Amino acid sequence: MAGGITTPVLVSEVSNAGGLGSFGFAYSSPEIIGRDLRLAQSLTQGPINANFFLFQETALPDSKTIQLAIEALREIAPDIDFVIPASPFYPDLEMQLEPIWQLRPSVLSFHFGIPSDLIMQRARALDIAIGIT
Repeated sequence: MAGGITTPVLVSEVSNAGGLGSFGFAYSSPEIIGRDLRLAQSLTQGPINANFFLFQETALPDSKTIQLAIEALREIAPDIDFVIPASPFYPDLEMQLEPIWQLRPSVLSFHFGIPSDLIMQRARALDIAIGIT
């Protein structure tokens, strides 16, 4: 779903066996997406799915709110060193989809939301099936 363990060889073998070989590209760069799709397509004539996350962007609270929370926690846990987390990373979906439009996998799927009408229209125009969960 998110990626990491799917390889072009695994995806192509699943497709060659009659399944839908699927990539999880949630956090992948456009370069990795293009490289992996090209390699898988060279190894199979079967269908390939490219899956992405539709992130609901969130931001950290402002620094005053964070400081108040840390002070409150220090009252009950004075021995713990609290570290403020970094802001979440959200890949640029439009950039991630550039190799999709060029390489045209059989299926383009999304988790955690519905893609924009523009994305859906473009996929349909390129005869790419769409899946949403």
